[in-house]
Amino acid sequence: MTRTLIVSSSLDELEKASLWLTRYLPKPLSESKKNNIVLVIQEMVTNAIIHGNKSIKSKEVFLSLKIIENTSITFTIEDEGLGLSSLPSKEEAKKMDYLQEGGRGLKLAVLLSDDIQIKENKVILVFTI
Repeated sequence: MTRTLIVSSSLDELEKASLWLTRYLPKPLSESKKNNIVLVIQEMVTNAIIHGNKSIKSKEVFLSLKIIENTSITFTIEDEGLGLSSLPSKEEAKKMDYLQEGGRGLKLAVLLSDDIQIKENKVILVFTI
């Protein structure tokens, strides 16, 4: 099953994205896993809005969620920006200061997802169920 959502580049859209996400997450998911997924996706959508699309409301963020045979969930978050050049390593992410601005969302994504890839202006995240 694949689900998609398009939101404008406004932080007001985060609630819409969160409701969409929780609606389509599989039910046999632990509360902890669900909370981690929601946190990471909210951070990635926030990054797409602020850093990718520079909060230009006419630009959009595209989200897709694909559940693969109740074993994993793949999320793709795509913006209209220039894309990312690299990700922090797990070691770098573990050393982060969570109170410091800059890179917090990506570091959380690296730590809490089972796999993360960047392809130009897309972030692809995989979580096992």
